[in-house]
Amino acid sequence: MHFRRHLLAISMAAALTQLAACGGSSSSTPTPTPEPPAPEPTQSLSGTTADGYLVNAQVCLDLNSNGECDADEPSTLTQAGGQYSFSNLDAALDLSQVQMLVKVIAGQTEDEDNPGVVLPQSYTMTAPAGVVEFVSPLTTLLASEMDRAGVDQETAAAALEQTLGILGSDLSLVEDYIVGKQQPANGNGYKRLHRVAQVVARVTAKTKHAVEQNGGTGGDAEDNEVADAIAETLTENLEQLVNRVDEAEANGQEPDADTIADEVANELPLAPEDVQDRVERKRERGDLEEASLLTLLESEGGMFELDGHSDVFFDSSTNQCIKERELGYQQIQKVESLITFNRFRYDGPDVGFIEITEEEDRDMLVWKQQAWSEMSDQVEVVSQEEDGSVIISSDMDGRQQVWAQQLDLSDLKLKRYAKGEHEWKSLFSGNQLFPEGASGYQMTFKQLESRAMLPYRAECDASVQWCNQVVLPTGPVQTLAELMNDASTEAPKLVYIGGDDDTSLAVALQGDIEEDQGKVHLYVVEHDECDDNGCAAPELKENADASWTKTPMGLVLNLPEWGHSFTHRRRAQPLLTEYEGAVRHGFVLGEGLTRSDQWGFNEVAMDAFLANLGTPELREVEDAGECGFDPDNGQDPGDGTEPGDGDDKPELPQLIADDAATAALAGKQYLAVDAEFQALIQLNEQGRVMAWVEEQDDEGMERETLYGKWLIDAEHRLLLQFDADDWVLMQLPAEGLGGDVMKVFEQDGDKQLEYAMQLVRPLSLDGFATSLTFRLTDEDENGCAMDLHLDAFDTGLEGSGWVDMSLCSETGDGTVPANQEFLWAQTEAGLKVEMVPSSDAMAPESHLLYWFGSQTTERVLSRSTTMLADGTAEEGSLDTFRFELLP
Repeated sequence: MHFRRHLLAISMAAALTQLAACGGSSSSTPTPTPEPPAPEPTQSLSGTTADGYLVNAQVCLDLNSNGECDADEPSTLTQAGGQYSFSNLDAALDLSQVQMLVKVIAGQTEDEDNPGVVLPQSYTMTAPAGVVEFVSPLTTLLASEMDRAGVDQETAAAALEQTLGILGSDLSLVEDYIVGKQQPANGNGYKRLHRVAQVVARVTAKTKHAVEQNGGTGGDAEDNEVADAIAETLTENLEQLVNRVDEAEANGQEPDADTIADEVANELPLAPEDVQDRVERKRERGDLEEASLLTLLESEGGMFELDGHSDVFFDSSTNQCIKERELGYQQIQKVESLITFNRFRYDGPDVGFIEITEEEDRDMLVWKQQAWSEMSDQVEVVSQEEDGSVIISSDMDGRQQVWAQQLDLSDLKLKRYAKGEHEWKSLFSGNQLFPEGASGYQMTFKQLESRAMLPYRAECDASVQWCNQVVLPTGPVQTLAELMNDASTEAPKLVYIGGDDDTSLAVALQGDIEEDQGKVHLYVVEHDECDDNGCAAPELKENADASWTKTPMGLVLNLPEWGHSFTHRRRAQPLLTEYEGAVRHGFVLGEGLTRSDQWGFNEVAMDAFLANLGTPELREVEDAGECGFDPDNGQDPGDGTEPGDGDDKPELPQLIADDAATAALAGKQYLAVDAEFQALIQLNEQGRVMAWVEEQDDEGMERETLYGKWLIDAEHRLLLQFDADDWVLMQLPAEGLGGDVMKVFEQDGDKQLEYAMQLVRPLSLDGFATSLTFRLTDEDENGCAMDLHLDAFDTGLEGSGWVDMSLCSETGDGTVPANQEFLWAQTEAGLKVEMVPSSDAMAPESHLLYWFGSQTTERVLSRSTTMLADGTAEEGSLDTFRFELLP
């Protein structure tokens, strides 16, 4: 523009000079007025940014790709609806190469998900070059994946979509998910993406804030490097984050982004030192060079991989917390067309490493040649590709494509590159360096075909329980046809396919086994949450996308994404298959699965690891806290987290469920009472058990709630299993199983316990007058008596009342009022009584009342619960009373 202005000035000066030479006569022909210069051609762009729509966030065009909004780069603030626009941009600017940057500013930017409240923490978002219409936490992950994996936008999007479970759908990571939530077909999908984006944004903000509070990463990381490191960590661990969101969704909860973000931020490597480590690794990644994997495997020494793990347990013989360590490595070479593996194991400081000659134990079968077969260790090289990658084939993984990128490790830290195996990493110091000539190789594996796998050991025959078998309340299932449900099925046959101690996912298969496909009904079972109507009741989740497909290997279950989060194999489909006289659980690995989390080393690097390792011990005494208890607080291994009883704990009994015995107990509750304990045991029809336990010891009364599984065999042996080392085996009577009162024998160490289990039934008001008063007299020594007055009630079976405790001596200290109001309701579980607090200092307390014992004896059991100030429920005592109806 200055150049054109200069030309105009010259032309005007020339005209004036010409006029002066002609005498400047005014009667000469008028000089024409010059036309104004043509305006500069410009262009504009506009878009939107969101976690929820962001207002007063800074948006700039990061023209130099330094992750900062520099002073000479176009910049603006977002308006309502997260909208931003740029005009008068240079026409020469290639918008397809422009990278947008959004900076959320603490104390200024507002998220319209929470109108009127400014965000307390800053963070930065971006998008792949050319994506200018919508910038979000998801586009930030997309840009990070492209950079991390060195792939184009389409490939990176496919990898993230696979993790999110939306690959092949109409959902897009670069579309406005807030607008997308209004779509009839994809609304729920975009709603889920919005929830994931909210958690990503909050974890990002929390991590950046933690780094700032720490005064930095403890290294030399710049702000833009910190942002990149956080995004890369979340990209690599996206599956774990998505699992959290999906589990909350499956449990019928509205996922709380802040709560999930707190959990994820604590679980992932996002501490300031982890961020610095990630920054250094990213810098080093720029030095990675493509390498020929085949050349490496054919070289002298080949490639080496580290291996190791440790177990921590309580040793009751020495009363110590023990850590046992295993260290190993393997040498990988190509011999003719095969890849060979030479394995080495550390045998202690006196011996060092020895070569392992015995065959490696396999606990997995593979589907090949139309049958389940044992795996071969053989790995064959099929071909070498032009890009240096290799196609290999094995029983374990089928056909895979493998790439290697080489990094010069000279003068880099051994500790950093032993990171893939914690047991190795923990044994090196920070100043031990690789020598010249040491190289590392980052390996990338891509699955080229699907592979079906079946976890199995030889001892898992049909007569053994708890051994990868599908089990119904009636016992182990032998055929897939037995699992089918139809419209006439009264109680669905539920197959538990995943979950943890708190929550499980079960499926009911609908249709005919002779058909090629059918529907799947999904049920979520909460084991740690109970209400007054019972515990562990399966909750049906409506989902039209769940189905089963019949294949030669069995039934492949096609689940919605939230369902996969329960199986702990997000990228694998559950499989039900018949094998060795039982239906068992398997899984199918899908084609296209890619991972880049494995490192190999050349011989120089491996020699450096071995030379600097020292002579570690295989067995070490650990701090007691590692085993879950604190002796300084008077705890022993039986308190808090149970570390186990070492070798003295008997092996878990292997029982076969009996149909008749199971039917006699399923759905019932019993009160077990001994001199030192009492327990309310609920035997769920789906094979789950819940127990409220009170146990008396020298230090007083202890209470806990246990969750697990139950099984009873034809000899009436009842097994309650709460975890691998916590179980009870009870012998129930040969006659009268499932009766009002049963005598029980239990072996506890070297002594046999004998006690009674009494049937517990809901206390019901059926048959009583519409208003009544009854007395509950405590069966303990104090004989405390309470009179409960229930006001007149209608058919709604709920109302109010008051309790007279003047006959109870415990009220004499003034802490408990003699008369207290309550609200009551008749529930399926029993009569629920909720006390009305007489002061703010009193915590809300409720009681659930049951009949128990012989039906000819009017005795009442009360289970109390107190609501704490933080909103959580604390289980109270189990109390028994004599019942007397008053006139």
